Amino acid sequence: MNKLMEALKPVVVLEPSADLYDGNPTSATIRLGKDYDRVVFLLSQVTSTSNTGKATVTVKACSDAAGNDATAIAFDYYKNESSESYDDFGARQAATDQGFSTTANKHALYAIEVRANELPAGKPWVQIKCTETVDDPVVGCAIAIVGDGAQGNPDTLPTAIA
Repeated sequence: MNKLMEALKPVVVLEPSADLYDGNPTSATIRLGKDYDRVVFLLSQVTSTSNTGKATVTVKACSDAAGNDATAIAFDYYKNESSESYDDFGARQAATDQGFSTTANKHALYAIEVRANELPAGKPWVQIKCTETVDDPVVGCAIAIVGDGAQGNPDTLPTAIA
């Protein structure tokens, strides 16, 4: 029986920050279709009760690891905006290529799922883009977990970002 770390590969794609959405960050780019067929981006934000910071989150399919020829795509996501439990996600939400808006004044965990077969032809790389819409610092980070592909020793699994 495989251990979970032998089937999944976690990657930090947006470093922890005291002002996550400042500068409209784009995550590291993940390659799908070669060694992995699915990615879940986990975007975590922590705000105070008076914080008004918000962002629009989009997913972009790209032609290479540098993020060239980026095209916004539709995607599915889940959100948990419960201050009591970070494992209580609601129903799957469908986002258009315009993305979705984060919620101000909420500790939140957003799970954004993309599959290789959902990407446009010639664009096997995928990234998230956070465009700040209300400027008020939001603490957070993003991690990508890739899977449905290569399995084995976590030290020797193929990279997902190059």
